[in-house]
Amino acid sequence: FLAAYLRKMAEDEHLSVAVTDTPKTILIDYGGPNVAKPLHVGHLRSAIIGESIKRLGRYVGHKVIGDVHLGDWGLQMGLIITELKHRSPELVYFQEGDKSPYPQEAPFTIGELEEIYPAASARSKEDEAYQKEAMEATRELQQGRPGYYALWNHILQVSVADLKKNYERLNVTFDLWKKESDAQPYIPELVAYLKEKGYARLDQGAL
Repeated sequence: FLAAYLRKMAEDEHLSVAVTDTPKTILIDYGGPNVAKPLHVGHLRSAIIGESIKRLGRYVGHKVIGDVHLGDWGLQMGLIITELKHRSPELVYFQEGDKSPYPQEAPFTIGELEEIYPAASARSKEDEAYQKEAMEATRELQQGRPGYYALWNHILQVSVADLKKNYERLNVTFDLWKKESDAQPYIPELVAYLKEKGYARLDQGAL
């Protein structure tokens, strides 16, 4: 019975899998890496599960779009910027009045970046002044301070290049490389709505 069943499957170019009559467009977010630190086993697990679901969905006739959804916004960026400033205050990114163009090359490697974030995170838990400095750096980045924005771009370039190599080794691909920061243009309207409805509140100085 099994041999006959497998022969029948093999004769069908679609392996006897039924194709849907009502194809849907399905978006799957199955990456979620933080650009400030390396992938861990949880990221690898979700990447494999998501890639499998994406392929199964496509095989039965759906249009399935994979999104990596990078964690590239928030306090982790402020922590990296603050740690870099403490280590190399002479860098052009921290000079207020300097009009020099920012370098094309990042002032750190992926290996250094992977060491900088844990060091900054650990220090912020013990040093309140350092944590406040990182929070202020986060705020300035999100308000578009040029030097910090340039550093953020460097972090993205270095990290994404490394992430793509690792995902390629797993044979995992994404159609979209969307980021948390892509939502930034929608924030003012959202904040206005939350304030109008009375949902927003102050927490640690942030709305």
